[in-house]
Amino acid sequence: MSFLICSILIPEILRVFTVGGNMNLLVECISTLLLHLLVMVKMINCISNLETEKELLMQIESHRKFYSSAPEVKVLNSYANRSRTITHVYIYYIYATTVMYMGTPMVPKILDSILPLNESRPTIFLYEAEYFVDRSAYKTWILLHSYVVTPLPATVVVAFDSLYFHLAEHACSLFLIASKRMERLAQDMEFWKSSDQIISAKRDDVGDAVVLCIMQHMKALKFADLLRTAYTKALFFILGINMLAMSITGFQTITKLDEPSEAIRFGCYTIAQLIHLYFLSWPGQRLMDHSQRIHSAAYQGCWYNIPVHLQKLLILTMLRGSKPSVLTAGGFYVMSLQSFSLVLKTSASYFTIIKLITVRDDLQKIIACVPILALHSLTITKMLNCLFSIEQNKLLLLEIQEDWQRNLSPGDVEILEKNANQNRVITHTYIYYIYATTLMYLMGPMVPKVMDVLVPLNESRPALEIYQTEYFVDPEKNEIPILIHAYVITPFPSTIIVAFDALYCNYVNHACSMFEIVGKRLEAIINDIDEIEHGLTPISEKSIHNSLKECIKQHRKSLQFAHLLRMTYSKCFLSIVIINTVALSITGYQVVANLGETSEILRYGTFSIGQIVHLFFLSRPAQKLMDQSSRIHWSAYQGCWYRIPIRSKKMLILIMIRSGKPSILTAGKLYVMSSQSFARVVKTSMSYFTVLLSMR
Repeated sequence: MSFLICSILIPEILRVFTVGGNMNLLVECISTLLLHLLVMVKMINCISNLETEKELLMQIESHRKFYSSAPEVKVLNSYANRSRTITHVYIYYIYATTVMYMGTPMVPKILDSILPLNESRPTIFLYEAEYFVDRSAYKTWILLHSYVVTPLPATVVVAFDSLYFHLAEHACSLFLIASKRMERLAQDMEFWKSSDQIISAKRDDVGDAVVLCIMQHMKALKFADLLRTAYTKALFFILGINMLAMSITGFQTITKLDEPSEAIRFGCYTIAQLIHLYFLSWPGQRLMDHSQRIHSAAYQGCWYNIPVHLQKLLILTMLRGSKPSVLTAGGFYVMSLQSFSLVLKTSASYFTIIKLITVRDDLQKIIACVPILALHSLTITKMLNCLFSIEQNKLLLLEIQEDWQRNLSPGDVEILEKNANQNRVITHTYIYYIYATTLMYLMGPMVPKVMDVLVPLNESRPALEIYQTEYFVDPEKNEIPILIHAYVITPFPSTIIVAFDALYCNYVNHACSMFEIVGKRLEAIINDIDEIEHGLTPISEKSIHNSLKECIKQHRKSLQFAHLLRMTYSKCFLSIVIINTVALSITGYQVVANLGETSEILRYGTFSIGQIVHLFFLSRPAQKLMDQSSRIHWSAYQGCWYRIPIRSKKMLILIMIRSGKPSILTAGKLYVMSSQSFARVVKTSMSYFTVLLSMR
């Protein structure tokens, strides 16, 4: 197999040096050359890591014997079946893409038979390779060689990727088993009201359960570390080749749209590269998520009810579980969905700018249409999220109602009311601003009419449309009905946006209030200890212990609320951030490009500022949530916490460990909603409209 792949790789390398100054031909040579280099990297990795892969497979065999209970076997089988299904779909797709790619040389032959020309259409070769012979005279042999070799790279790719995916999924199943066991232990803790009950009834059982859970976690960590070692070097080269190949083939696809056979060939190749990279990144993301589950599982139960020496074991487990197991490329690039999006953005930016230059004549029309289309797409996205998240919204509102009806101290009520009033002022200001921006945007078409009255010209000024739309009628003859339709529709997107954003802001504000309450309670406990001069009595120790228990329960509820909030908005935010970036880039360009037209500046300027305010309004609450959830860590650290009894000190340490990881809101797990990310999006949008402006 290596010989056959080298038999095409060497002619491809020679072809690169013989194409001269033909840039298009050079690009085409490099795209297929990179594919075969990627295949060679995977083959070399398999050969050089043969012993490591044997060890991984032997560990899987030993795990099958070690995990013998019905729930554990069910998890292993479930993940194995899931992995089998996904890899089969992936294999079918790769081979289908290969067949489509191999079919392109047949297109000219078929067209010559169906739609003959005065001369035969030129032959399409699968690869640009240099054999130092007359290609026309030996085209049959060259094509035959290509057809023999082409299935081999596809086979190597699916074999390497399938094994990688199976191993990563098995690692995920090991972490899930350890997490499930920890969750069952946490559920048992709910029934234990004091450590005395454990000592008298289940001390040995609890100890064995904790030790077994730690052993399972260690097995999962060992397997994940071995998996990372086996693939880290290969993934580094694969990532670099993949990004370069995707940029080149993407460029080839969009520059050959007038040649359907070529566009299909390189389009399939580009999509295959994209799916290939996603297929390598997704298991890395799943491994990260699964490895962190044990951290949350250990914290969720009433761990403060178990003996102190077992609490120490849980602390070590939580400390290790807070650091996710990752798969890396070369030790510095983490295989995850966030990294996948970064590579995709980098690859796409190259050929997108090249293509924009080629459509300069039509670009102005496209730019005029996109902002409003983006606005309405954003509105539809928010409506769909509300429809598909009705149950989650009900749960969030019920949680808020329950928190307000709970027995709260005057200080807790003051925090809730203070934050609620502040949030009410902010959301009202935001609502007024959005509607004012909408009104100013609606005034745009009125400016030419007013100017015709105040400063008349020899002819009427051209009418401005609120939206660039196609009604298949004469816009001038039907100007009034079109404007009426636009004026009727325009307030609805604004209403949907402010309703969605105001509700979201209220949710986040409540989560911040609950985290602040927990922090204040912890500070109060620490301050009470500081005021005790002659040591703690058994009664005061018990009071502190019970107060810490209540803090932990409230902290857990706050974390659960924040998690539900993140799940409700994560997917929606991904679309919103993308749409916002595109709209901000284009409207910013429109403002700068129309500096001499007052009505256009007014219209697009308010739209651009509205987009910035909109994105900031989504990012600011998320930043506040991160800050408030992290502040608990410092609240627990202030004061003489070292004077707390040992039993209570363990509880405080666990709170500090968990609160050291802030609660975040994400956009599809790819983008963290925060002030820093907001600044990055604005910067990216500015760079895009600067590029557009330079093309004028």
